[in-house]
Amino acid sequence: VGIAVYLDNKENIQNIFSKVGYYPDYIHVDFVDETMNKNISKPDFERLSEIRKWWPNHKIESHIMSTRPLKYVDKLSEYSDVIYFHLEIEDNLNEVKELINSYKIKPGLVLHTTFKYENIENLIGNYKEILVLCIEKPGESGQEFLNKSNHLIDEINQLKIRGKFNLCVDGGLSKKNINKIECDKIVSASNVFKNENPKKQIINLQKLLNK
Repeated sequence: VGIAVYLDNKENIQNIFSKVGYYPDYIHVDFVDETMNKNISKPDFERLSEIRKWWPNHKIESHIMSTRPLKYVDKLSEYSDVIYFHLEIEDNLNEVKELINSYKIKPGLVLHTTFKYENIENLIGNYKEILVLCIEKPGESGQEFLNKSNHLIDEINQLKIRGKFNLCVDGGLSKKNINKIECDKIVSASNVFKNENPKKQIINLQKLLNK
């Protein structure tokens, strides 16, 4: 179970740490620019070092929500163990993947439930990390889980190559729907942060995920 931290000038990293401590299994860093969300706050890459300060031993998985991820990989590379980028980008997919590889970081591919995909095995076959984004608008916390995500997740889980990659599910997850989802990792934000006991909620999600 990873908790989502936005890489913008509004996020209070210390406040997040005070709520969840070291209970998350990893930290999921969300970076969004105006190409995927016109209402997004200004990015603040200095927050990466602050995240590392509070979670010195946790893995950091970064999610670039931009149609031009190439220009951000360098800034995210110092602290990231995985860098996810979307299939629907203007940059060349292989160039992005190879640039991430050049930093000895795992590249991850994002499939967004709002799109329809064919030949999924061909799309994701060269990646060890796959993320399914299950909300309507990238970069906005607190959205509802899109039920049609279940079909995409099931389709991915039925692939012959399923054992060759990790599947991460992100967006709108709660105790109500997580027990219906088969995946290796989840990302949570508002479901944890708005809970009366965020640390206990992380434990509850971990138990559900490991059933």
